[in-house]
Amino acid sequence: MVKSRPYVRALEVLGELQAFVSPGEIVLQTGGLESLDLPHLLSARQLSDWGEESPGPVLWLDGANRFDPYKVARIARGGGETPYEVLENVYISRAFTCYQMSSLVLEKSPEAVGKHEPKLLIITGLPSLFYRSDIPKGEAEKALDPVLEALPDLALETEMLLMTFRPDGEMKESEIFSETESAADVVVKVAAGDRKIDVELERKSSNDHREISLARSHPETRPLESYAGGG
Repeated sequence: MVKSRPYVRALEVLGELQAFVSPGEIVLQTGGLESLDLPHLLSARQLSDWGEESPGPVLWLDGANRFDPYKVARIARGGGETPYEVLENVYISRAFTCYQMSSLVLEKSPEAVGKHEPKLLIITGLPSLFYRSDIPKGEAEKALDPVLEALPDLALETEMLLMTFRPDGEMKESEIFSETESAADVVVKVAAGDRKIDVELERKSSNDHREISLARSHPETRPLESYAGGG
C-alpha cells in the first residue's frame, strides 16, 4: 500500500518514520545523507515523540567517522532543546576497521545497551568497512555474517536500530551490500532534486511503503539544511 505526503518539513519525516517503523525494527538509509541526515536528526530529537515522558539515550557505533556534535547541537537548539542535555545522552564509539566494528557489535554493544538502555542505536559505515577491507572479499563476507546476525537482538532492546552508509555503484552490486540490505526491516531511500527531496519508506516484508516530499526552502526562509543534512 502506498501513502504519499507532499511537501513536509524535514523534522516531520521523523514523525512519519516513527509511525511507519515498529519498535525494535532495523532501518537502513542508503545514501542521501547530505539531504536528509537521519542519524543527526534522530540524535537531536532522541525519539522523544514515542510517547515517553523523557527522551532516551542514543548509542552510536560510528564506522564512517560521521558524528558531528555541533550538528546535533544546532538541530537541538532549533527544536527548542538544550544542546548540552541532548549531547549528554549520546554515547559514541568509533570503528576504523571491520574487525573493530565486529568487536563493537558482538562484544561491547550488548553490555552498552544493557547499561544505557538506549532508545536509538545508530550504526554508520557498516558494509563499507567490510567491503573496503584489506582482507579478501570472501573472508570479509564471512566476517560480516555474525555481525548482521547479532543486529536483531540488539534492535529488540531499542526503539529503533538505524544503519546508514553511502553506497557507490560497485558496492551496490556486491554480496556485502545485499546481505546488509536483507538484514533491514525498513529501507529509507532519498532522492534529492533541485526543487524537492523525495523520501521513500519501504517495508521489506510486504508491499507497504510511504512516499514523502520535502520542498526545498525559499531563500527568505530558514534553509532546509538547518534541519536536515547541511552545515
